Amino acid sequence: MLFELLLEEGLPSEVVLIRGDTGRQFLIDALRDKDVPVTVAPIYKRIPLKVSDDQKRWIGRGEAPVIYLTSTDAIRILEENVGDEGREWLQSASVLTIHPRIQEHLIEEGFKNVELVESHCSGLADKLLSLAEQVSND
Repeated sequence: MLFELLLEEGLPSEVVLIRGDTGRQFLIDALRDKDVPVTVAPIYKRIPLKVSDDQKRWIGRGEAPVIYLTSTDAIRILEENVGDEGREWLQSASVLTIHPRIQEHLIEEGFKNVELVESHCSGLADKLLSLAEQVSND
């Protein structure tokens, strides 16, 4: 989306991309393919979440969760934290995600209820609440 806008409006002569130590490469690669010099300036380090023993106790109990995922890394980290014993419970979750690639990965991993939403969707919070209410009413 951003890249299409840049193509439409005109490519910059140079780009400094400020981000974490890891992240998506699409924009970097696309700009470099158009001969735009790109400098990546990582300003934070991503540290994967590790659930505590107290948090782990509720995993797999009750209704399946409602989840908003924005990266394939987040899927891996979530699955690692839930573990094999909670995998079926996790895969029955209602999942919202922002990119078709992430949606495909979720489906390949066995998630059954995956919906693609716009990352700038003004109704995202309402959608998450609606899914949570549906789960609690089922």
